[in-house]
Amino acid sequence: MRRRIAAACLAAGLGLALVPGVAAADEIRDGQWYLDTLGINEAHQLSQGAGVTIGVIDSGVDATHPDLVNQVLPGIDLGTSEGDGLAPTADHGTATTSVLVGTGHGSNNADGILGIAPRAKVISVGVDWDSPGSFDNEWIPQAVQWLIDNGADIISITTTSAPGSSEVFKQARDNGIPVVASAGNTTDQEWGDGQLSGTLWPAREYNVIPVTGVDRNDQFWDESMTLNLAAPQPQLGLAAPAVDIPTAILNGGYDIKRGTSFSAPIVAGTLALIKSAYPDLDYQTLIARLIETVEDQGPEGYDDKYGWGIVNPLAALTEDVVFDDDYSSIESYADDRLSLEDQGQQSDDSTEPNGDQGPSAEPSDDQALTGSDTGTPLWIPIAITAAALLAAAVILTLILRKKRHRANTPSPHPPTQPGPAEQQCQSPPHP
Repeated sequence: MRRRIAAACLAAGLGLALVPGVAAADEIRDGQWYLDTLGINEAHQLSQGAGVTIGVIDSGVDATHPDLVNQVLPGIDLGTSEGDGLAPTADHGTATTSVLVGTGHGSNNADGILGIAPRAKVISVGVDWDSPGSFDNEWIPQAVQWLIDNGADIISITTTSAPGSSEVFKQARDNGIPVVASAGNTTDQEWGDGQLSGTLWPAREYNVIPVTGVDRNDQFWDESMTLNLAAPQPQLGLAAPAVDIPTAILNGGYDIKRGTSFSAPIVAGTLALIKSAYPDLDYQTLIARLIETVEDQGPEGYDDKYGWGIVNPLAALTEDVVFDDDYSSIESYADDRLSLEDQGQQSDDSTEPNGDQGPSAEPSDDQALTGSDTGTPLWIPIAITAAALLAAAVILTLILRKKRHRANTPSPHPPTQPGPAEQQCQSPPHP
């Protein structure tokens, strides 16, 4: 499998800003080189994430950005008095959310940021980035617990802290909710000397999917943390693009960034595409479809740089995933995939992603608390020991399997490089 390290600056020392928000929106779309590399346009003909709610734990989100209209549901804030996750304390949360669920804007939504899962919705949980020295190591566990209780189908964490409570991550797994986290960046201007030791928390936690970073050439990004401290059983790590990532930022602007904070949303968005297309998959088969279809990179099998390999959204939607060893009853076939219409969405030719197809960004009080139209959390508890053991065993089984190669190749005409030299952003406290 390919090795890649998830390095993200901002709220977790995971994302690095590059260029101020000066690029035109159409130039930004042209700069999303990874859309070609990962086959996202082809994947969107099969799934766009409709019906899936993703919890984002970051600095809060500017839901008024043209590329995020109707995409972000109010959540909560931790460490501030604002309360709903929609009063961002930094650009970072808006940037990571745009990579995840951006719809673009303008004619045919051809300008601005196109997310990996543009018909999924985000619930924003903001943490205080204004006072990084007082970052509470229980904010992330509290945020995960709130999202479990309030309807998240997937959780994306692009911040970090000193290790906090770990039981909540097992609870997420037992409730069928994948948790994805940035592995971290090796550089940290404010909080250390740049010599961090390895996988940041919570990416190193059991029951968390850690994501490392790769460059435009599918090579391990040298500023990404490795998976050397990631939980060993089951090994869930993988890699995704981390450099030259166009993003939306505050006040309608754009920025080019780097870091594993932008790798993690690509993986979380891929999970949303899978879940929308295969809504009946249980936790272990959902994770298997993600990991079994990566593109192997580096030494064959799992390694500390790329994990199992580089995420492959198109293959995750189209390949057969079968366990024929001790778990022959667990199988997932590509022909089980729902059509776009059955997923509650239409093709890009007939409906704009930020139109009236999805839920409003201003739900009722009950919806704000639950993340669903019914006032009832979307998850169904399955927290029993047998199920947990089965999930771990199945994922361990897939770990031993040879990973398939990516179904599509990079564009023969890569987009132009995105401009000025990169400058690192400050990051919050690290382990």
